[in-house]
Amino acid sequence: MRQIQNDFDFNDPRGAVADFVERLVIKRKSDIQMPLLQFCWNFLEAHKQNPGDPHLSAKKDGALFLLGSLRDELLELDPASQLGKKKSKKKGAKETSKTNPISVEQLFALHVRPDLASSAPFLRLRACWMYGRFAERARLGSEGTTGDACRECLKLLSDSELPVRVQAATCIQAFLERDADTVEVDSVVLENLMALIERLLRMIAEIHAEEVAGTLQLLVARFPKQITPFAAQLVEQLATQFCRTAGTNDEDDDGEAIAMGSAQTIVTVLEGCAGTEEPQRTHLFTQLAEPLLPVISRLLCPDGLDYLEEALEMLTFLTLYCASPMPMPLWNLFPQLYQSVCGHSTPSLPLPEVLAGGWAPDFMPNLLPPLQNYVARGPPSILLTSSWAEGNMAYPEMLFGIFKKVVNLQGVGSEKDCACAAQLATAVFEHIPSPSADPWMPQYFNELLGRLPKAETAELRRAILVAFAAMIWYNADILIRCMEERACTQQIFETWLQHVDQAKCLVDRKLFMLAFLRLFDLGCAQRLPPALLSGLPHLVRQLAIQTKEIVVLRAKKAAGELQETGDDDDDDEDIDEDDDDDDEFDEMSGSSAWSFQERDSPVTRLDELGLLHQGLQRAPQEMQVNMQSWIGEGELRQWLAELNKESSRMASLAAGMK
Repeated sequence: MRQIQNDFDFNDPRGAVADFVERLVIKRKSDIQMPLLQFCWNFLEAHKQNPGDPHLSAKKDGALFLLGSLRDELLELDPASQLGKKKSKKKGAKETSKTNPISVEQLFALHVRPDLASSAPFLRLRACWMYGRFAERARLGSEGTTGDACRECLKLLSDSELPVRVQAATCIQAFLERDADTVEVDSVVLENLMALIERLLRMIAEIHAEEVAGTLQLLVARFPKQITPFAAQLVEQLATQFCRTAGTNDEDDDGEAIAMGSAQTIVTVLEGCAGTEEPQRTHLFTQLAEPLLPVISRLLCPDGLDYLEEALEMLTFLTLYCASPMPMPLWNLFPQLYQSVCGHSTPSLPLPEVLAGGWAPDFMPNLLPPLQNYVARGPPSILLTSSWAEGNMAYPEMLFGIFKKVVNLQGVGSEKDCACAAQLATAVFEHIPSPSADPWMPQYFNELLGRLPKAETAELRRAILVAFAAMIWYNADILIRCMEERACTQQIFETWLQHVDQAKCLVDRKLFMLAFLRLFDLGCAQRLPPALLSGLPHLVRQLAIQTKEIVVLRAKKAAGELQETGDDDDDDEDIDEDDDDDDEFDEMSGSSAWSFQERDSPVTRLDELGLLHQGLQRAPQEMQVNMQSWIGEGELRQWLAELNKESSRMASLAAGMK
């Protein structure tokens, strides 16, 4: 069975023959192709006349192997059998039959499908193998034919011979990946989905076949809603299977592949469960946490580095959808997150000396979503008052330690991790209510201030400026005092205005608007330092500009046209050599937890334009006169009218949702 599944066994004579024949067909197509196809067809016809002859059965197996190896050539010769192409007219069909002795539909109808019930196990296996080769791309017959063939292959999952069962499980992938007959196939698979999954799990335990694990993962991804009622049972079995196969033998590549497949399938199950409605979702994820927490704890160690991304994705789902306050077993993993970045060996969590300073600071894009969830859904009160007794550290201190270690990583290649660390600082001041985070603001500010001048990419610069915006909204007086003490108030304000357009997504624009509004209110109250007071005209102009931008982004979001993370048109001086990597980074960290849901916080739930409208209306008369001179009386009237119109629209939307 392993030899059949191994595409890199260069000592296999069958593989060598198939490779030789494929090269012959490529190099000497006009001389070889038709005689070869006729040669194979003769053996198929001979076996049809005498199906009980073992010698002819063996010959047929070889002929089918050659034909399956030449799949692309067969489909090219018989366009009517390709999915997505119309069948030839009768006249064309006659012309095709003169040049091509084999029709793919006839091949399966006459010589492949009957072998699914053959008394020879190797022919049953070969029939499944043929469906695995052709089912994804070939037209298998009239309506209902594909579904019936899929049903017969599924029956072979209970075959008495293990190789037949494995091959049947593998060929199901091809049926599921078809672009046609999907209703037929789905209907057949859903007839007894859980029994099918249980058979696949038993098979994976019986023989570490990566292909079978691939079929299981594809099933879970294809039918997430149907899987949900069995999710707890399935995840428990997958977790057991993972623990049995992960790291058991360094030379067992199949075992490692099965373990990775199990971990990825667990993540797929969790993603399907995320679509469940409340309150069932909270109850479901509480159930799922029980078998998963030991697996995650095992993987949040140096030995679990190969599976760390999957472990953090599992933890993200659990911290996002379990009840808030989070159960204590979930909180018990928080020290391991700290340890993965900063080290700190303890008796219960020992580390080798070489890893005493941590081993995964470059996984910050993956660490960010669960850390955000611990801050937001812990809730903050638990985060602020809890501590790691064995490590003699408070949780707020550990969170700051993670931020400080990562934000100071050097090099352009590390700036995506640094940007995620800045987003962690944003989460702290978005979610923790004032004045609880007051003692921590100077420390976060000092680290961000030191990193800003060294930022070489737009991602990092934007993330730092968004963090400053969150701090201003949290408590502008403390942040201004920090800036004044460091004599950098004007420098930061000018940098902010220079790069304000780098905030492309609605959430970041909202934070910028709220921060500008807070400074505007302080300006109205004559509480700004001279460095900022002189910049009030620029700030008011930015409030007007950002109003238009936010109205446009809101309209795009309502129309479903807005990608919440946004794409950056980086400044010319920014080092941005790989646009694809930047898109991937934005997709992962621009919003929240692998984009499972939009970033949600007390700040993001505010109507920033409504607050701005109120702030402008209550501004002192002197300030209103100044605004007319700064942006023009006509512009001011148009601005206020636009705000009034948007406020009315939002009020109508709110009323319609009740």
